[in-house]
Amino acid sequence: MNQKLEILVYLKKDLIKNISLLYFMQNNPVRYLKKIKNSVILKGTSDQDWIFISSNQPDELEIILDSFDQTDKYFASLESWMLPYFQSRWEMEWILTANRYYLPDEIAIEPQSDIQIRKLRAAEASYIYHHSEYQTYTSVDYLKMRIEKGLSAGIEENGELLAWVLTHDDLAIGTLHVLESARRKGFATVLTLYMVSELRKQGIIPFVQIVPENTASIRLAERFGFRFDREVSWLALKSKK
Repeated sequence: MNQKLEILVYLKKDLIKNISLLYFMQNNPVRYLKKIKNSVILKGTSDQDWIFISSNQPDELEIILDSFDQTDKYFASLESWMLPYFQSRWEMEWILTANRYYLPDEIAIEPQSDIQIRKLRAAEASYIYHHSEYQTYTSVDYLKMRIEKGLSAGIEENGELLAWVLTHDDLAIGTLHVLESARRKGFATVLTLYMVSELRKQGIIPFVQIVPENTASIRLAERFGFRFDREVSWLALKSKK
């Protein structure tokens, strides 16, 4: 068994914990992959050179952190217990923390709507970015890349895009947004059900990562049966302390 396959088998033993790392690994170029005792470090590229760490052991995390240099800046899907170890070593440019929810296989969901859905167009990336509340953490180029490479869906009326959603580089359902003028029409529900159905057709476990203050999206996810897994964070390092 080669090293990559061995690591995949190991990570899949705790699939939900490692879901972001695994799906990122399967859908983006990987520059570095190594298992250190019971921990795994992955470096891969989407919009940035991202680093994922799977670990349960503080001593192993310390070994991993010792190996980083000034080129290692962007970190993804870090568990909350890891953050103090980063914060004790580096100043942060930014941190984005979210709650991960996943949809168990046994919960049946089928899209039921006459509302027409279409794939987003790359040319709409700027429009979507303009309406984003998370411009610090994303970019037009990233959104364009995800529209071109991933699953996406939009609802329009009279040529105007009113609601949209797409998958991130780890295949999480995200960027769900409905224009204020188009709310209370069930568009968020329609788009979420569509994405769940399409992801399951591809054998992908649907999951979302929602900032805690977005209570409307959390309620929507919980209504469909998504279950809370854990708190995860993305961060960009600024400098060493």
